[in-house]
Amino acid sequence: MDDSATLTAAERADAAQALRAARARGLASLTAAVAWCAQHPVAILVPAAVAEFHQAKRCEGVREATVRSYRHQLGAFAAAHAARPLAALTPGDIAAHLLARANVTTRANRWQALATFFAWAAHRGYVGRNPVFQAMRKPLRPRPDRCIFTPAETAGLLARTKHTAALGYWVLALFAGLRTQEIHWLHEHPDPWSLIRPGTGVIDLRDQPPKTAPRVVPVTPALGAWLRWMRKHSLPFIGPNHWPRRRELQSAVLAPRPAGRFQFHNMPRRSYISYRLALPGASYAAIARDVGNSEGVLRKFYARSALRADAERYFALAPSRV
Repeated sequence: MDDSATLTAAERADAAQALRAARARGLASLTAAVAWCAQHPVAILVPAAVAEFHQAKRCEGVREATVRSYRHQLGAFAAAHAARPLAALTPGDIAAHLLARANVTTRANRWQALATFFAWAAHRGYVGRNPVFQAMRKPLRPRPDRCIFTPAETAGLLARTKHTAALGYWVLALFAGLRTQEIHWLHEHPDPWSLIRPGTGVIDLRDQPPKTAPRVVPVTPALGAWLRWMRKHSLPFIGPNHWPRRRELQSAVLAPRPAGRFQFHNMPRRSYISYRLALPGASYAAIARDVGNSEGVLRKFYARSALRADAERYFALAPSRV
């Protein structure tokens, strides 16, 4: 071998370190690493990649609430690696970031956000392989209780919001089973009250981009009474700063319960479905059609979760009784 091709001890150590770094990223050799670098010339910094990811998700039409969640989950990650190229991060860096949180639910949320982000980055060519999957498997978080509001708790929610801009959300979620994005769509419609049709007794959601399928929602007597109250007092369908106020109110109402994990985001809709199923003559097919779910989902998650007496008290909660 030509002496000019002989590596010094320092050069051999540097080559060994480069090979370890390549293998940590799933590359089998330095040749593969060089080839990958030739194919991926862009060296984007972590904060710039995160900002581009947020913009890409908006362009894809992802819900704003989801984009805010990504921003929350990825913000600390971008700040911790502000001066580093995205492709320089290793599975060890990812694991260290995830393990910085002791709470398993928080760790699982971070894992999901990072996995989605790096999958996007790999598609863009900013990284070779998704390092999140190499760092650790998705943490197993405890399943929260699928509980519903009691009639007394429902009355408390309505009493606290009866004269506020927050009432619309609770009325439409508790007595129509509407999803939050469906209430947002109603609120942003040029003429939302035109979609609430007393003559046919329905809320018309056929023109919205729904989660499942276009549908009409029946206006029950309780819902009709609350909608008349809202219109009389010029209350919106959803109020400002909805999410933090909603969580704060739910936490206050549920505070007397024994300590436990509750699935907050779906409790009003789950309460509506559960209590409708508990009424005499309830039909899985009809309720599934009204709420935009399958009968299988209703039978699996909602069957026998409420009593008939509680259902009757729940749907008797008119404005005059709260």
